[in-house]
Amino acid sequence: MPATNEEAAKRAAERDLLRRLVAGDERAIEALFHEHAPGLWRIAYRYLHSSNDAKEAVQDVFIAVWHRRTSLRVHGQFSAYLATAVRNRALTALRNELRRRTRETQWSEEHGHATTLPTTEPNDLAARKAAVAQVDAVLATLPPRQRLVFELRVRSEMTVAEVRDAIGARTDKTVERLYSRAVQALRKRLKPVNR
Repeated sequence: MPATNEEAAKRAAERDLLRRLVAGDERAIEALFHEHAPGLWRIAYRYLHSSNDAKEAVQDVFIAVWHRRTSLRVHGQFSAYLATAVRNRALTALRNELRRRTRETQWSEEHGHATTLPTTEPNDLAARKAAVAQVDAVLATLPPRQRLVFELRVRSEMTVAEVRDAIGARTDKTVERLYSRAVQALRKRLKPVNR
């Protein structure tokens, strides 16, 4: 069983790196970063759809690990700990972006800059941007959980189960209900683009 011995050796090496990390060895955090960053970047990218944002999320997690190294408690595999931390960091970034967009939309509405429907061909870049802005304006009026579920399902392409875990819902039906209500609100309030 060479694979079992290899896995045991890999776990022992990682435990050694974690001990060195706690002791303040910068080479240990570098080694852990090089070992885990590529897989973590893929996780972050799946949520954020931006290479730079994904890299930043991974780097933020490793910076946090470094700063909390003396109080770091990892139960189970370190890779699972990191994956959860990166996922949470990405979801926080999404929530912050959603809040920012909501504030911008509210400011625009308060100052008379409401989005109007595009009147040009839908393939035109300006028309597509206007359509997205219109959707964003309607989304900003939805209850926060509906809006978050819609953003995670559509823009982050998360599965129902992933969204359930991300928002702390008890069942998939809760996610489906929130998503359905968001879609109904969008259909009701958005008018078709003129062709």
